[in-house]
Amino acid sequence: MVTAFGGLSIGYSGLQAHQRALMVTGHNIANAGNEDYSRQQVVLTTTTPLGFNTPYGSGMYGTGVQVSLIKRITDVFIDNRLINENKSYGYWEKMQQLTHQLELIYNEPSENGIQSALDAFWRSLENLSNAEGQSEQSAARRLVIENANNLTGLINIVYEQLQELGGQGGFAGQQNAVDHEIATMVKSINQMAKEIAELNKGITAAVGAGKEPNDLLDRRDALIRQLSLLGNTTVTTSNSGETRVTFAGLVIAQGVNSYSIETRQDANGKLQLFHSENKLQVLPTDGALKALFDFRDNIVAHNIDSLNEFVITFTDIFNELHRTGFGLDGSTGNNFFEPLPEQKNGGIYKLRSNVYIPYPDKPFNGESSTTEPENFEKRLQRSSTLTVAASPFPFIDVTKSFANAEFTNKPDLNSKIMLTVNGETYLSDRLSAYSSVKEFIDKFNSNDIMLKNGIKLNYDDNNDKFVLTVANGNADVTIAEVDGMSTISSFNTINNGFWTSANINISTPMSYNNIADRAQINSNNDGIVDFRDSRLSINGYTIYYDGNVDSLNDIIQRINNTNCGAIAAVDATGRFTLTATKSTDYKILSIEDNGNLLSTLGILSQGKGYFGAISDERNIITSDVMREPIKNAAFAFKVSEEIKKNPNKVAATGGADNNLDGIPDTSFGPGDTSNAIKLANLRYNTYMNNRTNTFNDFYSSLISKVAVEAQGAKTNFETKEVLITNLKNLRQSVSGVSLDEEFANMIKFQQGYQASAKFVSAMNDMLNILMSVAR
Repeated sequence: MVTAFGGLSIGYSGLQAHQRALMVTGHNIANAGNEDYSRQQVVLTTTTPLGFNTPYGSGMYGTGVQVSLIKRITDVFIDNRLINENKSYGYWEKMQQLTHQLELIYNEPSENGIQSALDAFWRSLENLSNAEGQSEQSAARRLVIENANNLTGLINIVYEQLQELGGQGGFAGQQNAVDHEIATMVKSINQMAKEIAELNKGITAAVGAGKEPNDLLDRRDALIRQLSLLGNTTVTTSNSGETRVTFAGLVIAQGVNSYSIETRQDANGKLQLFHSENKLQVLPTDGALKALFDFRDNIVAHNIDSLNEFVITFTDIFNELHRTGFGLDGSTGNNFFEPLPEQKNGGIYKLRSNVYIPYPDKPFNGESSTTEPENFEKRLQRSSTLTVAASPFPFIDVTKSFANAEFTNKPDLNSKIMLTVNGETYLSDRLSAYSSVKEFIDKFNSNDIMLKNGIKLNYDDNNDKFVLTVANGNADVTIAEVDGMSTISSFNTINNGFWTSANINISTPMSYNNIADRAQINSNNDGIVDFRDSRLSINGYTIYYDGNVDSLNDIIQRINNTNCGAIAAVDATGRFTLTATKSTDYKILSIEDNGNLLSTLGILSQGKGYFGAISDERNIITSDVMREPIKNAAFAFKVSEEIKKNPNKVAATGGADNNLDGIPDTSFGPGDTSNAIKLANLRYNTYMNNRTNTFNDFYSSLISKVAVEAQGAKTNFETKEVLITNLKNLRQSVSGVSLDEEFANMIKFQQGYQASAKFVSAMNDMLNILMSVAR
């Protein structure tokens, strides 16, 4: 039965419902400026009705209203898209900031940049080449030094800033800026993971109590969106309702548990990330954290390496040419820049031949009858082969001992002959042990190795030479001489050895397609060392050469075309050089030669190889060896102290090579500036990028790459920014608070509250009337 007290209950429910609705509306209005807030909506439903059955009628009547739900208005699809796109947006936002900082370091183009300083240095050398008179030349030299100091100082500063930005930090060992930001970002990630786990705990408890944890859900979603800006983030919910958050593929929050990310320094002092629980390395594939790693390990590292490469090559090439010139004080052989410090116990960076090569553009095996004093062949002949005519004696009496027989080239009686055939080695007794030359020949020919391979040694008295014949065309023969101290000297590197082309012919051509790592010997009838159908191996790359058609320049070009990690060249003194490049970390890894080119040039012992080990260095014959430069070469770039103290040592003057060894030994005098012209022309020669770029082009391409990377980052950032803005606007259109809508709701709920209050007041009046009647 409907009673007046039931009416009061209905009115009270209206008061309660509209009051709560007003509170939710107020909460929405209060968070209208909160981007992470999701609008809440009160859902009002009727309370359970009551039935009645009286003589006057029957039916059901309502009992009022209740707040059944405070609903959080979200769109899961939009939220997930925002999380997925955030990682890319975070990457390009951070990359755009970082590359802009890199542009600021270089400050190009400007009057205060490296490019301007480099141009000024070249111009000052050109001015020096045109200077006349001692006073004008002295002033021009001082200007060269001043511009060089400016150039080296700018490179030092830029290099140090690069190290502080994303390299090894300052040279006092402090952390670089990128690593500092990585460490700070990791702390934020760990804090967010911990907070997400705490929120999961609160959300689970609220849901279990039948409540809507809307604000907790908003806070968790906001943290997940922040995480997604830093790296690839995923969120999954199990059937039991447990929420798991992964970062870079590794779990950082699962239910009420959180896991942190740890930072460790690698061998280079740079930060790397690891998961605290399973110790796996954390490798973000997107987001701001990925941008920091990419910038540090790729972009900054490339710029650091490029500046080092520029300085290493520039210092080497410029000093090499400067040493051939003369100063006003007549001095020569001076370095303009301080030679870069070499790594202690470092590998070999550069090898320079001991042999002068006056005609590197002519084939090796030319006419032996030439009378030119600088002829390449004549200069490469060993001292024992300078006289290749028959001896003054009609023949050697082979019945006599080596001591008594008259040879053109006298033997060392304590020496032995060693011959290797297809991996088997024969070693004779000392020559003094044989009663006659014939006895030696007979014993040699009766040896099993010789018999098996069809090798025979005879004496040709018409030509005053031994003759080695090889019946087996596949035989691979190496001849060496062993002295009394058991020191092996390669056949083609003996200065005064007995078993040289002066005393021995190989009448049957050897096989040149057999065992590659063994030296093969050939000599033509004129006794001149013959380069034929052979191959080099540099850092594992094979380069073929044929001395009948190839010049040294041909072989150099062939070496450089392989991109083998070493650059071949002929330097300003006519010496063959082999220089390691950045691709092999400025170390020559290996050198082999199955012929006699490198041994004749004075680089490598015949039949020997160099494979990077210190023990192999005994096979390097040249004494002109440079070790790999220190890691921070660009920071050590500076003008020679001797040049600073005495500008007259700037080698602008050329000189004459009177002794025909390729090295100028007499100055042309103070009025000459031919070497300054050569130094200035280095600007136009290609020395960088495997001899394809000039110094200016190399630096310009470095700056262009920085500009392209910065512009690319900016463009991608702006593109992603538009997408993220649109997604945020779309999310706000669904989840955001509309003040107009909330004001309308506020009026509606306020009026509902007032109406409910009036209804309660009316019911109260009715009750008062009933009570007065009852009295």
